[in-house]
Amino acid sequence: MTLVTPGAGSRAPGWWVIGRWADFAMRESVEKISRTELGDIARAVFDTARCVVIFLDLDGKVAFLNPHAEEMLGWPVEEVLGKNWIEEFVPEEGRARLREVLDAVKQGEEVRPDENEVLCKDGSRRRFAWTDCPIRDGSGKVTGVAGIGIDVSVEHGIR
Repeated sequence: MTLVTPGAGSRAPGWWVIGRWADFAMRESVEKISRTELGDIARAVFDTARCVVIFLDLDGKVAFLNPHAEEMLGWPVEEVLGKNWIEEFVPEEGRARLREVLDAVKQGEEVRPDENEVLCKDGSRRRFAWTDCPIRDGSGKVTGVAGIGIDVSVEHGIR
């Protein structure tokens, strides 16, 4: 392998060429992964992630909740699927803000990371820092929202 370094007066660091080659090689490798394999990889990531991963439909009903969420919140997935996340699992004082977030995502807007509390099955609360994004179908139409939540309860003195 030949290492190509930038010419005299170049502002690019020497590793740029190697980094761009690695980026290209990784992209080519990823493009070879079939949709089925990609689905399997995504499922494995969601199932092992040590955070809450949730998908809501456009009405705010839970379409997916990962196993770690079940462990953290105490709600069996079967009791959560199909229920309105905002109305049933978010304290009343946080619902209006989450409805705004859901409405923004429905419009395909980018939303800033946000925090809110979630009701646990035992009646306690946990606070999560959320990153949300639209879920789109093959034509680009928004069909739901994906959220990833990191528990920040300790930082807020909740747990």
